[in-house]
Amino acid sequence: MEYQGDKLDTQWDMFCALIGSILMVTKFYKIHDTNINNLENHKK
Repeated sequence: MEYQGDKLDTQWDMFCALIGSILMVTKFYKIHDTNINNLENHKK
């Protein structure tokens, strides 16, 4: 199998995706919860 960069290129990409997803969840969870609560209140 050939590699584009180094042998750990795929693992580095997955690590960056993990860090990015953790940051986004911790940053936007309040906005998400607020929007879900607004939708639930709108249905009532």
